[in-house]
Amino acid sequence: MTLSGRRRALANDNLAYRSYFLGLSAAHVCADPPTMLVSIDDNTSALTAVLESRAFAINFLPAGAPVLNDALGAFDCVLEEIIRRGTTTIAIGRVVEPAAKGDGDPLIFFRGQYRP
Repeated sequence: MTLSGRRRALANDNLAYRSYFLGLSAAHVCADPPTMLVSIDDNTSALTAVLESRAFAINFLPAGAPVLNDALGAFDCVLEEIIRRGTTTIAIGRVVEPAAKGDGDPLIFFRGQYRP
């Protein structure tokens, strides 16, 4: 099961780097220090923004609401490591600011389908 939704790449509020994309996957790496990863297809135009800004954010959206203002939660991350495998780049970042709104069910991709 993978929690899915739009992922956001943003560098210190610099709009030159703002880019939105749907990551292939996102996952927790470790709790201390808090670290997350996102898998990015090498053909995704947002990959350049992540690499140049050295930052990304993972947003978890409620089912049926593909708008970042409606995100149930987010992890703002500072890029620490890049791993390249095949046609995928895995970006690993330290969480610098978690945020949560609380109410709502996350959009879940399970057994080949998105489920609310």
